[in-house]
Amino acid sequence: MKKLLLIALIPVIFGFSIPTEVFYGQVSTVAPCTTVQQGETEASDGVAEIARYITSTFKAYEFVYSGTNGKQICTINLWLDFVGSSSHTYTVYLYANSAGVPGAIIGTSEAQDLSVIGASEVKISFTLSTPSSALSNGTTYHLGLGSATDDASNYARWHRDPNGATEDLAFSADNSSWTPSAETRTGKFELVSR
Repeated sequence: MKKLLLIALIPVIFGFSIPTEVFYGQVSTVAPCTTVQQGETEASDGVAEIARYITSTFKAYEFVYSGTNGKQICTINLWLDFVGSSSHTYTVYLYANSAGVPGAIIGTSEAQDLSVIGASEVKISFTLSTPSSALSNGTTYHLGLGSATDDASNYARWHRDPNGATEDLAFSADNSSWTPSAETRTGKFELVSR
């Protein structure tokens, strides 16, 4: 009994907590969302403007997943800055591949107002509303960023990695019909799982 009490008090004594979820009255430990599965994060070379114009309120980069097979993505990190200052919300999307352009949405982040990040490049974490579908190693997906409205004076800029393996960019006005565009740089990203 004393051992059980001591084990239960260790987090309290040392000031840390163990993440938990409750299922039907039972408590289970849940791993934190901190394992980077894949990323392209080298020094920036250029930007892709997101939601500056109606034809490109959404932009997505194609990539071949090279992380652990069967992982669900719970956080996506992007390197961004913002031009202007008016409130403007953005969402990150993870898509299946459909003949070289984004297809079915398999993961969606919570929307964030990016106007507060300013004009310097920063890493922004987007938490997925629910973890994405499980990703398959060696499979092509698309990672996108978009806004419901365009604004020529207030828009996000997605910084690019010049040496990234992902090079196919597509843009869309409605997050449904996509136009491919030749690209030689990758939008900087990290896919994070539990």
